[in-house]
Amino acid sequence: MDDLDLKIIELLRENSRASMKSISEKVHLTAPAVKNRLNKLVADKVIKQFTIITGDDFLKKTKSFVTLFMKTTSHQQLKRFLRNNDKVLSAYQISGEGGYLINLVYNNQVELLDFLNKLSIYGTYQVSISIEKIK
Repeated sequence: MDDLDLKIIELLRENSRASMKSISEKVHLTAPAVKNRLNKLVADKVIKQFTIITGDDFLKKTKSFVTLFMKTTSHQQLKRFLRNNDKVLSAYQISGEGGYLINLVYNNQVELLDFLNKLSIYGTYQVSISIEKIK
């Protein structure tokens, strides 16, 4: 990794959707050269993911968040359920006995209860934090 790679990373931190053309103009390389460097940074796991930051307008549309801890012995089934559920913001396997930390968003209590009923098939959970955004 050299100074050009560092500059590319910095430009992507400012705007992860920046085009190869706009980056190439700022680092004085061709767009294909920037793309090759970017591909290598991803392959070498220097860049692990591209992400976004949402504005307050998004948060106003989402009502409530919950964090819960889950114990399971059905790891693969639980992971598949979590990956395929649009209520799940993030899920992490944590140290301990079959432990998971799950963050989700819901619009009303009915949605939350529906999710928790479906989740209970895979093990036991404990709701730790429930927060509702207030204007």
